[in-house]
Amino acid sequence: MPLHYDYTAAKAYSDQIGLTWADSWVPDIDKTFFDNGLTQAQVDVAMREWSWRIKWLFTPSNYSPWQRIKLAAHFLFGG
Repeated sequence: MPLHYDYTAAKAYSDQIGLTWADSWVPDIDKTFFDNGLTQAQVDVAMREWSWRIKWLFTPSNYSPWQRIKLAAHFLFGG
């Protein structure tokens, strides 16, 4: 299925900040963006913001040692 938007800039930014790009989910997010009438500029901003937040979320130094222990316990033993 052809995509409605160009994800070249989003992929480049993802690579720049060290995230793995997953082509498999792009068709689904592309459909969501299109169904909601986003412009290419809005898609670019949304993808950049999303990528930055994922990068922040998975950067251990953003959490205190106690928060890291609690996160580890959550994933080891469930929440």
